[in-house]
Amino acid sequence: MHLGLKMTFLTCVLLLAMATGANRNPENSNPRKLPRGVKCLIDQKPVTNRKSFVQYKQGKVYFCCQDCARQFQRAPSKYKAWANHHLVLTKQYVQKACPLSGETPDEDSVVLKVAGVDVDLLCAGCRDDISKLALMKQIHMLFDEEAFKEGKFKLRPKNAKK
Repeated sequence: MHLGLKMTFLTCVLLLAMATGANRNPENSNPRKLPRGVKCLIDQKPVTNRKSFVQYKQGKVYFCCQDCARQFQRAPSKYKAWANHHLVLTKQYVQKACPLSGETPDEDSVVLKVAGVDVDLLCAGCRDDISKLALMKQIHMLFDEEAFKEGKFKLRPKNAKK
């Protein structure tokens, strides 16, 4: 093969490899990076890495620092609803039913976005009523232990698409 032809071929291969790498999803390209919008449960600062965390249920709750992680460990019941929300926001858990009724969503179900999480609800009336509440009340209504059980929130299988 002629040297010029080899160089052209290698250049094309290199450009193709670079183009393929440039199209990767930046959130998935760094396994240490969390999805956008994840905040510390304690002081609401953005969580930018996976270094400070506490095992919770079958997942992990991430914090901005070790001090906040220790504060959570001292009183986890105080933060249960927020921790449950965090598990869904970080895509470790998925919702299977309405957290208010326990029924499986259908074609008439509606979605309410709560602090970055799409929550499936069975009726527009419930969505409209909850959307008028303060964020803290929304979190407690849709992610406290009873709602988490009713909503059949389950650990996402490791190989499932996020």
